[in-house]
Amino acid sequence: MAASSSVDPAAVAAAASEMNAQFEEIAVKMRQYLDQNVGRNLQEVMKELAENRPAEPKLLMGQVFTGKKTVGEIKTSSKSQNKEERSAAPRSFLNNSVVTDLPPMLVQLYANGSRRPVSDLGDMVLKHEGK
Repeated sequence: MAASSSVDPAAVAAAASEMNAQFEEIAVKMRQYLDQNVGRNLQEVMKELAENRPAEPKLLMGQVFTGKKTVGEIKTSSKSQNKEERSAAPRSFLNNSVVTDLPPMLVQLYANGSRRPVSDLGDMVLKHEGK
C-alpha cells in the first residue's frame, strides 16, 4: 500500500511567492543593466531598421554594434525586395526580422556581465547570422 502524501497548500503558496519575488528582483536588475548598457543603441538601430527596411537587417545590426558600420549606413544599404516586408507596419517588420532572435542574446549578455555589451551583442548577432 502506497503512503499517501499530502501537500500543504500554504507551503506551496509561500514557495511560489518567494520564487516570484526572486524572479522579479532578477528581472529588475536585468532591465536596468540592459537599459543602461544597450538600450539607447538598440533603440536607435531598431528605429533605422524599421524606417529603411534593409535586405539584411540582422547583419546590419551586428555590423553597427561591432563598429563595422554606422547607423547612418543603414539608410544607404540595399533595401528589402520583399513586398510584405516593405509594406508591413514597423513593429511587424521588426518582429519578423530581428526581434525573435534578440531575447536569448540579451539574457546571455546580462548573464555574462559583459564589459563591452554593445559590441558583444553585435558579435552574438553576427555569429547567429554566420558572419
